[in-house]
Amino acid sequence: VVITLLALWGVAWAMGVPLATGWILASALALSSTAVVSRELTQSHQLHLRFGQIAVAVLLFQDMASVFFLAILPSLGGQPEQLLPSLLWTLGKATVLLAGLLILGPRLLPRLFTLVARTRTEELFVLAVLVVILAAAALTQLMGLSMALGAFIAGMLLGESHFRHQIEAEIRPFRDVLLGIFFVAVGMLIHLGP
Repeated sequence: VVITLLALWGVAWAMGVPLATGWILASALALSSTAVVSRELTQSHQLHLRFGQIAVAVLLFQDMASVFFLAILPSLGGQPEQLLPSLLWTLGKATVLLAGLLILGPRLLPRLFTLVARTRTEELFVLAVLVVILAAAALTQLMGLSMALGAFIAGMLLGESHFRHQIEAEIRPFRDVLLGIFFVAVGMLIHLGP
C-alpha cells in the first residue's frame, strides 16, 4: 500500500497535479475493493487457497489503511500552510473517536442486539443494523470527519460482534443492491467539467 501510494503520488506530482489532489488520487488507487475481490474469490472457490488467504490479508490491511485515508481526507481541502496543523487536529479527533467507538462498541452492541434478537423480528434486526451504521456515520460527521469513516468503523464493529453471522444472513439479500448503489453514488461524485 505504501509503495503503491508513494509511486502514484510521485507520478501525479511529476504530471503537475497539486500535492493534496495527488495524495487523494494515489490513496484511492492504492486500495482495492474488499467486497468485490472477496466475492470473486468465494465464487471461484479460491478463498481457502494460499493465495486467497494472502489476498484477504492484503485486503484487510488496505481496509485499515482506508481508515487513515478517510480520517485525513477532510483536512486536505484547506490552505497549504495550514495543512500540517489541520492534519494533526484531524488525526487527533479520529484517534479519540476510534478509541471511543472501539471501547464502547463491544460493550453496547451485544446488549442492543441481544434485546433485538429476543423480539425474533427480522425487520427489526435489519433496522437495528442500519441505525447503528447511520448513527456512527452521523457521529463522525458531527466531529468534522468523513461519514464514510463512521460507517466503516460501524461495519468493523458489527463484523466482530457475536451476531455477525446473523447480520450477514440478514443483509445478504441487500448486499449486491447496496454495493451497486455505492458504486453509482461514488461515480456520481465525479465532476468531469472544467
